[in-house]
Amino acid sequence: MTRTEGGGPAARGALGWAPARASAPRLLGALLLLALLGLAAAQGGQSGQNNCPAAADIQPCGCTVKKNGLDILCEATETQHINKAMDALKRRGNAVIFYLKLRHNALPKLLQFVFLGLDIRHLTIHNSSLAVVEESSLSSVGKKLTQLDLSQNILTMVPSKALSTLHHLLILNLNHNKISAIHNNAFLGLDTLEILTLYENKIDVVDVNAFEGLGKKLKRLNLGGNGLRQVPQKALATLEVLRKLEMQENELTEIREGDFEGLRNLDTLNLQHNRLNTVPAKVFSHLKLLNSLELENNQIRFVDPDAFSGLEENLQYLRLGDNKLNEIPSDALRRLHRLRHLDLRVNNITFIPDDAFSGFGDSITFLNLQKNAKFSLKYTCNSYVWARAHLPKISLKLLAVLLYVCEREAVKIDLKASAVRKATGDSVSLSLGPRPPTQSCGGLSCCSILVLPGLAFENLNSLETLNLQNNKLEHVSEEVMEPIIDTVTHFDLSDNPLICTCDLAWYHTWYRKAVGMVDEPAAHKRKTMCYLNSEHREYNLLALPLEKMQCVGKNLGQISAASHIFANFVLSSVILSGAALLLI
Repeated sequence: MTRTEGGGPAARGALGWAPARASAPRLLGALLLLALLGLAAAQGGQSGQNNCPAAADIQPCGCTVKKNGLDILCEATETQHINKAMDALKRRGNAVIFYLKLRHNALPKLLQFVFLGLDIRHLTIHNSSLAVVEESSLSSVGKKLTQLDLSQNILTMVPSKALSTLHHLLILNLNHNKISAIHNNAFLGLDTLEILTLYENKIDVVDVNAFEGLGKKLKRLNLGGNGLRQVPQKALATLEVLRKLEMQENELTEIREGDFEGLRNLDTLNLQHNRLNTVPAKVFSHLKLLNSLELENNQIRFVDPDAFSGLEENLQYLRLGDNKLNEIPSDALRRLHRLRHLDLRVNNITFIPDDAFSGFGDSITFLNLQKNAKFSLKYTCNSYVWARAHLPKISLKLLAVLLYVCEREAVKIDLKASAVRKATGDSVSLSLGPRPPTQSCGGLSCCSILVLPGLAFENLNSLETLNLQNNKLEHVSEEVMEPIIDTVTHFDLSDNPLICTCDLAWYHTWYRKAVGMVDEPAAHKRKTMCYLNSEHREYNLLALPLEKMQCVGKNLGQISAASHIFANFVLSSVILSGAALLLI
């Protein structure tokens, strides 16, 4: 069958398939050519954006290529050289300058249209003696600039007119300037701003409409390091989506109910390093979503039982360290059902009752009692004996510990008018003389031995971190640690004058368990040392053989002399920065 006419097989082969085979290479070639042309065009465009100018054209500035554009750095130079570099960059046409960093320069004035023709995304003018930002100096970059850093200059006022054209700005940093007031409409036009930092200026005036226009977007405001004497409540009330407010290092002497009204979305409030002496009732009642509250480094002596009203369901982090609290403010804390982190370091806490953490301790995972008060032991011994006389009965063990500690420190207790009236079982009723006169102990109005009962940690069922570092603990018994020993994974006892006795035998077991639960327990970072009296030397507690700790049975005998009483039971005492904690 050779005939090709009439649409036979040969004809179909010649007219149907052969042309298709002939056109396939041409089609593939055309597609490949188009792809190469597109790639070349893309590379050309990318090259135009990402290639730096010749080094000589922008000296003394430098240029590097980043993923998103050019990174330009000009340091330790003057205005004329910066202007020259900007002119060279303008000749690049569509170059994207992702970072333009002008640092440590002599740039007293930012001239009008200095950045005209440049596509800048992040602009930093830092430590350059900048005092004036002319009205049109930033207008040409308003559509693309997202971050502006004018920190550590000598601006005396917010350059409002220059900023008003930056309609896409997300972050504005005015830290470390000399701004003394924030006037009405200071940031008008910054409709997209999310972070505003004004740390370390001289601000003591914030007008009512200072933050006009920022209410819908601003999430973080830093007013720390200024001279504010009161919370600028009316100005802040417009910031309805604010999540973090920092007012640390100001001159605040009081906070009042209503000061934070309007900040219904606030998550973090920082009031540390002010001059607050009380935390009044319901002062935070409008902050229903507050998660973290920082009040450390004030002069707080009193926390009202209703101070944290409104924070019940969300507050997890509370920092009250470096204040003048004489006791754990348990009544105020009991309503905080979700509290996880409690910092009470460096206070004047003198007594920790059995129920100190009752009602809120179940959720706490971090507790810091580091470095608490220093006291006059001479007065603490006498005043404590007097105070205990008001109870119907006093534990023989507690009395023995008290007498031993005072005798060891060569402090005499005035018991001339006292008498042991009755001794039965494990307690004794006392009749003591009049209370010693009030004395001053290093500026403190109340001095007494701190007492930490054996049940002090009973309610801390979730505790993971306990910091007792840098105190004067000598004895920490297993009885005291028993309620938390299975949950604590970070326990810092370092920098304490621990005595190597059987009281500390539990530490080895705890440490081995902690190593299996976490990568680096606290004891890995700092050695916990104890002093072995029989050898007159210090040991790393973990390296001390248990047989040297004299773990033998001891029987509690009757009171005779204080030194003999102490020999008949395991003394569990903790001294916090000079004040004795008796762990019983």
